[in-house]
Amino acid sequence: MAGDRIQNVEVAIIGAGWYGLVAARTYLRLKPSANLLILDSDSSVGGVWSRERLYPNLVAQVKLGLFNYSDSVMHPNAGDSNDPRVTGEMIHDYLQTYAEDHDLLRRIRFNTFVEKTRKSSAGWCLTIRDSEDVIETEKLLVCTGVTSIPNMPTFSTSTEHSSIPIIHSRDLGSAYEDIQRPSVKEVVVIGAAKSAYDAVYLLLSMGKKVTWMIRTEGAGPLAILPAKILGLAHSIAIASTRLMTYFSPSILNTKGWLYWTLQRTIPGRWCVGRFWDFLDCLSSRHAGYAAGDHVARLKPEIERQSVFWANSGLGVVTLPDFWQTLHSPRLKVIRDRIVTTKGRLACLQSGSVLEPDYIVACTGWGDHFAFFDAETKALLGLPLYGEAPAGDVRPVDQVDWTHYDAAAEEEVNARLPFLAQSPKLFHMETLQAERQKAWRLYRRAIPIPLARQDDRSMAILGQIHTVQTPLVAEVQSLWAILYLLREIDLPDVNTMAHEVALWNAWTRKRYLNQGQKFPYSLYDFLPYIDALFFDLGLTSRRKSNIISELFSPYRAADFTGFVDEYLSKAGDLHEAKGQKTSKADITQTIESLQERLAQAEAQLKEARAFNPGQAVFDPMSALAAQSSFQPSTMDFTIHRPHSSTFPERIHTPPISYSDTTQVSDLMALVSPNPALFPGPGVPDSVAFFESLPAMVSPTRPGTGTGRAQDDAPMQKSPFPSLRDLRALNANSDEHPQQQNPDGPEEHSPLVQELAAFSSSVLLAQADAAGMASVLAEYLRWAKKLANMNVAMTSILETLESRAREISLLCSADPAASLERLSSTLNNPEDAAKLELEGKRIQNQLIEIADFFHSSYDIQAPLAAQRGCL
Repeated sequence: MAGDRIQNVEVAIIGAGWYGLVAARTYLRLKPSANLLILDSDSSVGGVWSRERLYPNLVAQVKLGLFNYSDSVMHPNAGDSNDPRVTGEMIHDYLQTYAEDHDLLRRIRFNTFVEKTRKSSAGWCLTIRDSEDVIETEKLLVCTGVTSIPNMPTFSTSTEHSSIPIIHSRDLGSAYEDIQRPSVKEVVVIGAAKSAYDAVYLLLSMGKKVTWMIRTEGAGPLAILPAKILGLAHSIAIASTRLMTYFSPSILNTKGWLYWTLQRTIPGRWCVGRFWDFLDCLSSRHAGYAAGDHVARLKPEIERQSVFWANSGLGVVTLPDFWQTLHSPRLKVIRDRIVTTKGRLACLQSGSVLEPDYIVACTGWGDHFAFFDAETKALLGLPLYGEAPAGDVRPVDQVDWTHYDAAAEEEVNARLPFLAQSPKLFHMETLQAERQKAWRLYRRAIPIPLARQDDRSMAILGQIHTVQTPLVAEVQSLWAILYLLREIDLPDVNTMAHEVALWNAWTRKRYLNQGQKFPYSLYDFLPYIDALFFDLGLTSRRKSNIISELFSPYRAADFTGFVDEYLSKAGDLHEAKGQKTSKADITQTIESLQERLAQAEAQLKEARAFNPGQAVFDPMSALAAQSSFQPSTMDFTIHRPHSSTFPERIHTPPISYSDTTQVSDLMALVSPNPALFPGPGVPDSVAFFESLPAMVSPTRPGTGTGRAQDDAPMQKSPFPSLRDLRALNANSDEHPQQQNPDGPEEHSPLVQELAAFSSSVLLAQADAAGMASVLAEYLRWAKKLANMNVAMTSILETLESRAREISLLCSADPAASLERLSSTLNNPEDAAKLELEGKRIQNQLIEIADFFHSSYDIQAPLAAQRGCL
């Protein structure tokens, strides 16, 4: 990696689709200052809905209102509120706007394919294809989904080169104009997934002749639900009701009287069976399988309840003329497969030969974790795709999965008897044992081997197939990011292993072929959200009454504000935890302070003994007597966080820029040492400041007696001074202290002009840098008092970042420039004098920095404080 360009980030996100975008948005809401980078192989946002993948008539299988995030509304197609369709164009525009509104586009590196990802000591190391760039990240969020790597069919090689264009369904958008050419008359479509149905519909609507080829050994065609059930309610809306979660046996929904009635009693299971028979009958009649034409070959393999088992997946009619178009005589459906291609010919397994102008492979998706090698997959508990023979690479989590898997199988049968007797399948796909059972992700997101090591550097999102992707993406992202930030605890390894094994056993039995490939949860997204909300301490039952709870479809709008709900709840918990700080912790902190004070007193005595004739500054005596100093305009009253009862005033002695020793000594006594005191936001630090007694009584400027009868109380200020503010912020930045040299000497006019010019520019910059730094400190303090108001916290975080940016831009180290400037003078004496002037300017810059670091009063204009210089 010697020649690689390494970029270090706090968090990297692979993928800019539904999961990647909301994960980035959520992470930045929780940690606005995070250095976050999104990597995506496409040239636009959206994943499967990216601009380059769109084509005409591409419509999602949901209705408007069921396919958006909870905090952002998707507008109707072309502004027509009567059109419930959600087109591909609408989805892409929605995600593009979402990325723009939340300032995510500048964080995305498009056309960036992550080729390899490996564990490193700092987190994860990502290698980019066709690039020398290497991304080093502390945290990694994998949001590739399951539709990123095409699974292309393999044909036997031929001595004659094939000239037939072959594309995957994901490339229909980019190949659309090419397929539109009049010379493309006949197209072969391979596969039986929903993408094949959409591709066939598109090609038929373009006037092409289509041969639809479905292999005999596969799972066969999938069930297609009508858009509306009995013309009343949208199919996905019905699937999004709470009642539907009881008719679909789910291992995450095994409590309550409805579960016991419908899943644990014979009459209840009979009702469940008849309900799914009814839906299957509606689906078959709507498709017209009995019409006697080629569409009969599209009938699902399972005779009854194909809609329930979803063995090959499940689709929903997206356009009014969908089945009418598929009944076109220009469509031919065959159960066969291509063996080889040569020239313009495609030779089939049956011996037939076709001469297509184009081949569209709708053959699903391959290994979307190909950037992990076999060893890393074993570490993460991910399925293998033939990288190593079974047994060569074993999981490293030290869990006896054989025991857990067997026990989970029995538990699913006992708790969900409806699944105990699955239908007979003519073609059950046989997968490697590792691929069937190696999804070892707790809550479908967290690798158990990493969790076992308390390694919170990775979460894998989007490995769950549901009917409401955006909503599940939001909830899963919040849960996973809180895990990464150590805001939620995980159960012990045995509990996690039981949960994973139970889910895997259930999804294999519930969805058959689909369930053994990846976590499938088509009708069961609500129980999954219930589980995540339970972990977060939130309420997932959002309806106003029991009738709505059971029969009203759940949509993203029902969960509006759930992130704010968690933040508010978490803020209350943190505050309660802070109030429970033990007296022992407070005592230990105060003892540390007393020890430091004793050390300071000993140093003062030693200094007096060493040089009895010279006065030594004694801040403790000064604070006690209050007679050596006149209070400056920088008196203040602290309003501590989480307290409104103990305002106190601390006098600040007048500080001269030339007396940096006094500033250093005093700050050493009154500023907390980061090594001794907890950091900002930690309850211990708040408890410590609450416990400190008032050091000095309130006084009126000019008196300094400290006696209540002599001094009227000052008006309370809402601002703490910089000295205490920096203590509260635990800012350990310190500036080097240097003694001022003697005053300037007489110089030549040239030296004087150069020195004056340099001084005016550099000192003005130093003032700007100092004021920006002070402003950043107060913004940081104000952010802590925002009481978990997410919007205000985000605004203050941004303003603080900009203020620090201004401070950095204005901060100057003129040493090198002044040295070069002095070297240009021909007169050595002038050069030496200018060099001395440069050192004087540098010392002035240090003094200004010290002033803004400890003595500047934000409530007074800078000009009014020049007397402190």
